[in-house]
Amino acid sequence: MALIPLATALAGPAQSAFGRAPALWGTSALIVAATALVLLIPDIRRLRRRDTTKAVSADAEGAGRGLRGRDGVDVGEGTGRADELA
Repeated sequence: MALIPLATALAGPAQSAFGRAPALWGTSALIVAATALVLLIPDIRRLRRRDTTKAVSADAEGAGRGLRGRDGVDVGEGTGRADELA
């Protein structure tokens, strides 16, 4: 997100130097590469989606009580780590 202004500033010169199609393919390759690099981070790979039905019922009960991980262990309020909810 922080590099969007830089990418916008470089889009015109890249199109002038390489042409429209190669510039678009090049930026597409950069986006795929950046996404792949993020997926190399172990904590990102271990993220799991929270079960929204349990989260909604837990909010109704108050302060996140009643949340359980996949193994059925009550995580309660926890430390906020993503692997607690997996």
